[in-house]
Amino acid sequence: MPPPSPHTPFSVHPTPDGFMVCGPHAQTAEENRQEGTVSSIYVIIKGKSACIVDTGRHDACYAVLAAALRAHHVKPRYIVLTHDHYDHVGNAHRLREEFGGLVVAHALDRPLLETPLILFDPDAMGRAYGCSMQDAWLDLGFTDETIRNMRGAMERFFTVPVNADLFISEDVSLDLDGLELRLLHTPGHSPGSLSVHVPASGSVYTGDLTFWVNPCRPYPIGNAEHCLASLRRIRDLEPSYCGHGHYLGISDAAIWLDQIIGRHLHLEMSILSLLDTSRTISDLRRRIFPEDPFDSFSPIPENSIQAWMVALMQRGKIVRYAHGNSVVWQKTL
Repeated sequence: MPPPSPHTPFSVHPTPDGFMVCGPHAQTAEENRQEGTVSSIYVIIKGKSACIVDTGRHDACYAVLAAALRAHHVKPRYIVLTHDHYDHVGNAHRLREEFGGLVVAHALDRPLLETPLILFDPDAMGRAYGCSMQDAWLDLGFTDETIRNMRGAMERFFTVPVNADLFISEDVSLDLDGLELRLLHTPGHSPGSLSVHVPASGSVYTGDLTFWVNPCRPYPIGNAEHCLASLRRIRDLEPSYCGHGHYLGISDAAIWLDQIIGRHLHLEMSILSLLDTSRTISDLRRRIFPEDPFDSFSPIPENSIQAWMVALMQRGKIVRYAHGNSVVWQKTL
């Protein structure tokens, strides 16, 4: 079941803790040319103070958010970035300059936030995350030309460096005029993904932890085991409302989270059932996702499958080996 979509792009909707701005989820270079990128932005309000969770990107999104902040007569105290993706962080500096507020992120996402093109630097990736993206791209069958084109697109459309004011390395609580906000480390979508839990209302704002298909990036940036564990952690909070990273928030949060967890488990089982013979990731993608899932297109499903393959390999369930110019996988005997 896809998340509910807004009827009007860049529309403002009430939430249990304040309001949110949502609109189209622009992911392609063409959509970025139209300056339409916005992921769901949540504003938690207590008195005249606010905590903004993610920021969207581009002028149209910023104008709606800025007008809503003025209409509610609130001043941001915190700007929490749930993860490094450009569509969640692109207006952070502009918000801080105009309205103030402390930009907060997790330390594990710092390299990705400050230098998005680190993905293409094997040495820097090794220092930051212990391994580079080269094995992942080999798994996915990317050619040198594919990688060059991917880097070119990132440089032109998807690179938004951000310098946060505060990088946390563990769960912390923030005080918003007496309202407790719990920043929870919920990795999987990115190494430093954060969720914001408001115990007083039972709400939780998850960024793209609840996106499907997930992880959107291959291992080591995407981590399937961490994603599933983080989803279960959020589910154990029994939230009444889930601020999803795209489109409208989810009021039947427990049901929604159970569905997302079920999809992950089904994907894992589907991979294992198909690996009774050697297969490439491309072959698995065609069999598991014959059509693009909602709001996901190549290589997002392939990336998610690769992250799950690494998780299964680390558990000793499958093996990875070279076959000619391809990387193939098979269940262990």
